Amino acid sequence: MGRIKIVKNPVEEQETTINVDYFSKTIDIYTSRPEVYRTLVKKVGKPAKNSLVKTKVVGGHWRIHFLEREKIRKILSIKNMDI
Repeated sequence: MGRIKIVKNPVEEQETTINVDYFSKTIDIYTSRPEVYRTLVKKVGKPAKNSLVKTKVVGGHWRIHFLEREKIRKILSIKNMDI
C-alpha cells in the first residue's frame, strides 16, 4: 500500500479533538490537520477510521483503550499537537 495523501483543508476548517471517556475507558482522538495526522500515524499507528471525501483522506479517528499505556505515553509525549 502506498503513502496516504491527506487533503489539506483551509486552516479555519482544521481541528484536532481529544476526548477521554472514563465510562468506556478509552481516549478518542480525531484530527483533520495533515501534520497532526502524520505525527499520530508515526507515533501510534494507523487510525481506526479515516474520514474520506470521495477517495481522499480528510481526517483520522483513533480509539485507544486505557490498557494501551505505551500508545498513551507516545501521544502525551507529543510536544506540540498543532505543529
